[in-house]
Amino acid sequence: PNKVVALSGTTPAWNKELAVSVRLQAAHVAKTAAAVSSIAFSVSLRNVHWMCEEAEVMTAMSAFGKVHSIKVAAGQQQFRFATKSAYVNFSTIADKTQVLALNGLAPAWNHGTALAVQEQDLRIARSAAAKPISAMLNQGAEEAPAPAEPQATPPKAGNGVAAVTSLSSKKRK
Repeated sequence: PNKVVALSGTTPAWNKELAVSVRLQAAHVAKTAAAVSSIAFSVSLRNVHWMCEEAEVMTAMSAFGKVHSIKVAAGQQQFRFATKSAYVNFSTIADKTQVLALNGLAPAWNHGTALAVQEQDLRIARSAAAKPISAMLNQGAEEAPAPAEPQATPPKAGNGVAAVTSLSSKKRK
């Protein structure tokens, strides 16, 4: 594997002088898997007030356990005001029923708007959490430049193009 890794950043003749980018995929996959496997519980919060910031949600949810990750999605216009959705993944949690008990309540940190709280399937939460983790791990990885666009070759005589051209150039009587 060391010889393969050593190819990274080179422009060998067998690769038509294009730069080669090599990454140890096993290490990348292992880091991503370890990061998402630590998610123990996940909830979705609907009706998050449009003025509520991610930091406010993080502070509120941290009271229930160790927050692994959080994502606050863009607001949606509902009724007379816009609301957001938040997805919170916990690494550890003392009692998940306390988080679920927020359903229907209007906490002060949510500017008095009633929340809709629902437990998320861990498979879905882990899958969604892997995408930003994977993107974060890829930051700084140098990628090979995109290959040049292939040049169009002119049509060769005898492949039917000449016949079509001659038919289209005839005048109709």
